[in-house]
Amino acid sequence: MASEDKDYEKTESGLLIIHNPAFPNLSSGEWFELEEGEESSSVKDLRALLSSRIRGQPRAIEAVCKAFEDYHQGNLSEDKPIVVILFLGPSRHGKTEIVKVFAEFLHGDRNAIFKIDCSDYQNPSDVNLLKGAPPAFIRSDEEPGLSQEKLEEAARKNNKAFNAAEELVHQYNQLEDLKKEKKRELADIREQLKRSDLTSEDHSQLVINLRELKDSIAVIEEEKENILERWRELKKQMPKFFPSIMLLDEIEEADRSLIGILLQVMDEARLTVSTPKKGRTVTRFHRTFIFMTSNVGMREI
Repeated sequence: MASEDKDYEKTESGLLIIHNPAFPNLSSGEWFELEEGEESSSVKDLRALLSSRIRGQPRAIEAVCKAFEDYHQGNLSEDKPIVVILFLGPSRHGKTEIVKVFAEFLHGDRNAIFKIDCSDYQNPSDVNLLKGAPPAFIRSDEEPGLSQEKLEEAARKNNKAFNAAEELVHQYNQLEDLKKEKKRELADIREQLKRSDLTSEDHSQLVINLRELKDSIAVIEEEKENILERWRELKKQMPKFFPSIMLLDEIEEADRSLIGILLQVMDEARLTVSTPKKGRTVTRFHRTFIFMTSNVGMREI
């Protein structure tokens, strides 16, 4: 336990346990003192948003801001997650909410989180499904819970810029299909104009239709170019990669075999999983913010 003149203690793992009842969270790393002028405007915006939504948790907010600053400045490792933070405290003290607000800031949607409810993994067999069942085993046809696709899906599908870009791609493809249809009609009219039995009236109408189709195709090309320009602008707003936010809620509820998986993820930022289509593949966590929550030790704190 901490001495009476301290409201925190540092564990051997480097985690900082907050003993002051006003700040019951557990944050990672060291004590964070971020000086004004030494951080980017994005970090200031994040701190302002978190402070406006989360009350009475300045140390937890600083831990998240420090992690985001490292990510924002490119201080990343290929064999470690961006950060691993454990929030320890009683219910209704903002442990999960701070992660949701961070997701809202990072991806534009508070649900852009890869969440694992640890109470659903109280048996070793359930935990094994996170890595995927081996071939010929029961449920081997299911995607592993910790596949690369699932890890990144929440970040991509909930990112507003990404979704807007996807919608533009859909619109572009629709216009391309419409253009092909118009060109087929154009080719058909040109074939009809070659006929020798056309009346002058039919010929004149076909010429009018031909001009209208050409004008229509020109409009489609202009719309496609506008969509491409908007798509390029959106691409500038999107990060080079979509960092994932993984939340392991109520970590103490899971079977202890989950800890073995987490140790490998935290140590190497990688996990070998078994997928039904690709067989054994590796999920990378080097672009992942990992958060854990727990109510353990509340009486002592």
